[in-house]
Amino acid sequence: MPTRIHSALFVAPAIAPHSGGDDVARAVHAFARALASQNVNVSVVAPRGEDDDPEALGLARWLQPLALAEDPGAGPGAGSDSGARGGGQVDVYEGALPSGGGRLTLIDTGGETRGDAWLRAAAVLAKRRGPWPSVVHVTEATGGAIPLIRAAADEAHPAPATVLSVLSARPEPATLPAADRVVAPSAQQADLLSEAGRPAIAIPPGIDESSWNPAHDPHLPATFSASRPEGKATCKLELQRQLGLPPRAKAPLITALPPVEAATLTGETADALAQSGAQLVLLTDPDRDQPSARAIARDLAGRYPTRVAACDGPADGELAHRIVAGADFALLTSGAPPRGMSQLFVLAYGAIPVAPRAGEFADRLVDVDPRTATGLGFLYPQDAPLELVTAVRRALRAFHDRPSFDALTRRALGVDLSWRTAAHRYLEAYRDALRAHHQSAA
Repeated sequence: MPTRIHSALFVAPAIAPHSGGDDVARAVHAFARALASQNVNVSVVAPRGEDDDPEALGLARWLQPLALAEDPGAGPGAGSDSGARGGGQVDVYEGALPSGGGRLTLIDTGGETRGDAWLRAAAVLAKRRGPWPSVVHVTEATGGAIPLIRAAADEAHPAPATVLSVLSARPEPATLPAADRVVAPSAQQADLLSEAGRPAIAIPPGIDESSWNPAHDPHLPATFSASRPEGKATCKLELQRQLGLPPRAKAPLITALPPVEAATLTGETADALAQSGAQLVLLTDPDRDQPSARAIARDLAGRYPTRVAACDGPADGELAHRIVAGADFALLTSGAPPRGMSQLFVLAYGAIPVAPRAGEFADRLVDVDPRTATGLGFLYPQDAPLELVTAVRRALRAFHDRPSFDALTRRALGVDLSWRTAAHRYLEAYRDALRAHHQSAA
C-alpha cells in the first residue's frame, strides 16, 4: 500500500506576505516552508488579497484568464475576456513560495464574491498544470475544495487523500467537511471533536521563526539566545525607559499581549497585579480587544504610573516584539481567537507563561517546580480566573531566586517551537490519511 507523499496541495485562506498579513496567513507561510524542508513537493493555492500587487511580489500573471467549468471534472480551459466574471473565469498568478521550496498560486476572481469560484479554480489548476496531489490539505474555510477536487479525479488522476486542519477555538463538528484525517491544535480540542464523532489527532502549531527569533530580531535593541542570553537584560532596561517605567533590572516585569481578556483582567485581579511589586506592561489592540479591557489598562496606568504602562498596538508589531523581549513573564489567555500559530512564541523570547491549564498550554507546559528545576510555566485552573493572582505570586517568588530563574529562562529560550517539528508530524498525518484513503477505496 503506497504511503509516499509525492506532492501535497494546500488550499489556504491566505498566505503572508502575498494574500494576507494575519496570523493564519503567516502560519501558512511558515508551515509550507517547513513542509518543503521535509522534501515534499508543496503547492499552495490561495485567493488574492484586495491590496496585493502580485507582480511586485514576483508572481507572474497568466496571459489568459482561466475559465472554469461548473463541473470540475469536465476539464479546464482558457477563456476569453467575455462572460467570465459572472460565469466562471479567474486570473491566475504563479511563482515560488516566498522562501522557495514550493509553488504558490494566487487566484483573483475580480471581486467575485458568489459561490466557490476560487476553490473551483484550485481544483481545475491541480489537474491542468499538475502535479496531481497525493494529499489535499484544507482548513475549515477552504474545506469546499475537497468535493471539487474529488469530482475532478479520473483514472489518470486518482482521488487524493485529504487532511483538514481545524483552527477555530470552538468548531462545530457537524459543519466540518469530510476528510481522511482531522487535525486539531491541542489534545483537549482533539478529544472534544472525537467525542462529537469526528475523530481527530492533535498537532500543536509552531511559530514563524523568520518573524519571531530573538537571535536575529531587527526590532530589538539587543539580540539574545539560549547560549547568549545577556541581551535580554538590555531589552528589559530599554523597554522600561521607552514606556516611562523606572529602569530596574531586579523588578519583575509582566506583560499581557493582545487579545487581553476583560474576564481575566478584572478590576480585582488587575489591582492585585499592580500591587504585587511587579511592573506591568499591557499592550491592547483596538481592533481585537474589548473596550472594557482597554479601559482597565488605562485606569491602572493612571493610578500606578511607576508600576503600570498601557499602550496600543498589534500583537505582531514592533512594540510587541520589544515588549516580549523585555518581559520576564507573559499572561496568556485561553480565549484568544484562532492564531494559526502557537501562543507560546513568548517562550522563544524568554518570557515565562502564566496561563490557564487548557488547550495548547495544558499540552505543552509543565508547572514550574523549583525543587526539581523543571517546568516552563505557571498554570492555574481554567475555570478559576482569580487563581491567576496566585499563579503570579508563585512566579514572582521564582523570579527572586535568581540562579533558579536564570536557568528557567535559558530552558525557555532553548525550547523547539519551530514549524519543522509540526511539519514532521503533519507528514505522518499525511501518510495515515493515504493509508486510510486506500483502505476505504479498496
